[in-house]
Amino acid sequence: MSFFKRLDAKRFRPTDLVSGAWNVREQHVAPALGLLAHAIELDHAVRRDSILTMARVSYDILGTLPIDEFEIDVSVIRPGRTIELVEARLSHAARAIVIARAWLLQTPDTSAISGTPVLAIPTPETLALWKPETLWRGGFVRSIEVRRSLLGVGRAWSRKFSGAWLKLADRWCSASQMPICSTNGSY
Repeated sequence: MSFFKRLDAKRFRPTDLVSGAWNVREQHVAPALGLLAHAIELDHAVRRDSILTMARVSYDILGTLPIDEFEIDVSVIRPGRTIELVEARLSHAARAIVIARAWLLQTPDTSAISGTPVLAIPTPETLALWKPETLWRGGFVRSIEVRRSLLGVGRAWSRKFSGAWLKLADRWCSASQMPICSTNGSY
């Protein structure tokens, strides 16, 4: 099952899987943030032949997200050949609820100098399953599988059940690598 059903080019309907941990009558913000990043990457793919990588994304959460239809508008704030700033705005009833701004950059080859002092996170299969639904409620919390270690703060694997693993905190994963899109066009 998916988090959202696409109604048209801009409008989406949330499913029961997005209900929040604090209030089940509101959306958990995580699926909406993923959808905004996905919308930015889709917009980029349609507009450009050259590939720019999402290097930074910030989110301004201006209010709660009702479990109701909403729309997403994407616009380029700062166009460029090697760098651009793109904004995606999630609105409900003509009111902006979340604004995402992403810097997309041309990606140079850094393989000769790449590396990190942080130890690699173990594979998901080697980590203990953690059930967030023992602490929180809501459809989103029930829809994810989390495996984590106590090697450091914020080091975990997370995925939508039956989806691909998303490594958290060890390395950035782009929205195109996140399991938010099902095969039937839902998100």
